[in-house]
Amino acid sequence: MLTGILNGADYQQWNPEIDAHIPHRYSVTNWREGKAACKAALQQELGLPVSPAVPLIGMIGRLADQKGWDLIAALLKNWAPREDVQWAILGTGEPSYAELLRQP
Repeated sequence: MLTGILNGADYQQWNPEIDAHIPHRYSVTNWREGKAACKAALQQELGLPVSPAVPLIGMIGRLADQKGWDLIAALLKNWAPREDVQWAILGTGEPSYAELLRQP
């Protein structure tokens, strides 16, 4: 039997209360501490400054116009340099977007 999750997550598997893939498990009662610990661990893993006050924007997806990367590219060029924000982006696709994301 095949089962698919279309445009979503299987919360039986990806549940922060039981997920063995995250450094700190959390629930509705301690989510602030748990999410902060996970964010700090990701910042460390990516070599970013650990800063609770700085937003960390994460994106995973195919680098293509169809997915809105033309809009994100404009944002990165114009808005991101003026704001104190960190980015964690994972994806493959159109070489022009990959090259844009490699630039400091």
